[in-house]
Amino acid sequence: MAKYDDPKSEYVFPFIEQSWSDEEIHHKIKWFIKQANEWLKKVAVFEDIENGDQTSTYYARHSYATAIIRNGYSMEYLQEKLKHSSVKVTQNYIASFGLAIDKEASR
Repeated sequence: MAKYDDPKSEYVFPFIEQSWSDEEIHHKIKWFIKQANEWLKKVAVFEDIENGDQTSTYYARHSYATAIIRNGYSMEYLQEKLKHSSVKVTQNYIASFGLAIDKEASR
């Protein structure tokens, strides 16, 4: 992680060049996610995680959000971590995978 640490960047892996077109950026992000998913699957299978061959960044994001909410963190905290534009977007995201939201935890 130290290799990619750039305090001026908002990204963990700052691999996007500002001179690139929107199309180039889109393709690079898709490629990066595909590569990350392949490695996540390899690690999950190696670690003998149940259904490891189905692991992906998509499921990791859902798992992270579920853990945050179940551990009592606020919607505002999760919104910030997921980089959602509003708490309403975060609430809809949580509702989309059937997770009941405790009103107290939501506050």
